[in-house]
Amino acid sequence: MPARPKRRPSWLTLARRLWPRACWIVGDGQFATVADCRTWPDRALTVMLHETREEAEQIMRRVDSTGCGGACCGNHTLVDLGSPQQWPREPEDLEDAIRSEDWRLRRWRGTDE
Repeated sequence: MPARPKRRPSWLTLARRLWPRACWIVGDGQFATVADCRTWPDRALTVMLHETREEAEQIMRRVDSTGCGGACCGNHTLVDLGSPQQWPREPEDLEDAIRSEDWRLRRWRGTDE
């Protein structure tokens, strides 16, 4: 009997493996918008999956301009799940995630409302 080809896990399955401590993961698609703003012990990492990069970038712009919640500190990132080099180095920890470019520019200019 020939060996079965390995199936790639779904994007949702991959996201669950990369962020096992996420409070919630919603959607389906290759592009993840990740919000990891709250500090310990109230840390609440959340992930939204999107079909297209354009959709994910639109959501990132909205989250960057309005914030992701009451304790938002701008720690938002967009991850292409199809590019392993973009995955977090430690699956349960996004401490090294950089803030989005838009958020940093607004913060630097002093226009972060």
